Amino acid sequence: MPSPVCTEDQFIDLCRLHRSVTLVANALKLSERAVCARRRRVERKHGIRIDLGGTGMQPSPDKRPRQVRAAEAALAEELRTIAPKVATSKAQREKMRAPSNRPDDIEHFPSEWRYRMTVQDGTVVIGSDAHYAPGTISTAHRALVHLTAELKPVAVILNGDIYNASAANRHPRIRWHKPPSVKAEVEVCQERLGEIEAVLGNGKAIRTWGNHDSNFESKLSHLVPEYEGIGGFTLWEHLPRWQPCMSVFINDRPGGLVVKHRFKGGLHAPQNNALWAGRSMATGHLHSQKCYPLTDYNGTRYGVDLGCMAPTDADESFHYAEDDPRNWRSGFAVFTFRGGELMPPELVTVLGPRAVWFRGEVLTV
Repeated sequence: MPSPVCTEDQFIDLCRLHRSVTLVANALKLSERAVCARRRRVERKHGIRIDLGGTGMQPSPDKRPRQVRAAEAALAEELRTIAPKVATSKAQREKMRAPSNRPDDIEHFPSEWRYRMTVQDGTVVIGSDAHYAPGTISTAHRALVHLTAELKPVAVILNGDIYNASAANRHPRIRWHKPPSVKAEVEVCQERLGEIEAVLGNGKAIRTWGNHDSNFESKLSHLVPEYEGIGGFTLWEHLPRWQPCMSVFINDRPGGLVVKHRFKGGLHAPQNNALWAGRSMATGHLHSQKCYPLTDYNGTRYGVDLGCMAPTDADESFHYAEDDPRNWRSGFAVFTFRGGELMPPELVTVLGPRAVWFRGEVLTV
């Protein structure tokens, strides 16, 4: 590696002076990529955060309608004043700062970027896209609670988008639709996840990040960045039992199972997921429950679209769909391991109110 063009202290001072990747790169006669790489190394070494978000250019004027800008400003003010008050002990704060195998830009999460677990003989129940809404308990959720109590799985994984972010997302409001508040959606997540916890026993409770879930922190980090690190500004603090992560690797080897919210898109996404991942993969996001086996010289692996735990006609959660026909199916999946090997995945599919199909029979939940 070539010798650095300045010391670490000089580099930190230069970053704090310019606060711009472009300007620091010009001053040191380096590429912007090299500046970003060194910033990450320095941050890891010294346990600090160096703000280099700018490019040295003037931001483009905000051309959104006045009503949209006013609504965003009002939401920012609401977040400043009604942020949840979470009692964070000194030990918890130390845990939040503890290093993990997550990327450098993930701050204040006691989380794993890639959570690994080993299952020799046992069952894992995996659901996705619950989009929990106040006043609604979906049939898929009732079935997941029921089967968790019956099957006694070693883990329940909620694979993203439990929190819907109806009022705190990047999209403008649709007409005069009044979505549930952030507070109401967080509280219904706590209630529904509490029902799973009550029957899970000693099993692991894990949740992956979905694109909707990420809006909770992303909205805050964008609108009130100065509140970074304050208790209650991360979703995990409201759901403390549930291990957050980007992906779950069960039996981390060829033949194992990868669980993450999304990978490939389109009609053949599950098949392409298994093809390109090189192992079985369970994903959500597309809501169109199905399972594709894929066999080659390495054996058989599976691409599973978990469907969605929310009702597919839930207008409160899917108001943006404009009452279009949706090739979606509500349900989740059960994954069984024997001797460390994944058996063919089993889908749990909602047939109607309080009725699901599982293992060749209709279950009433």
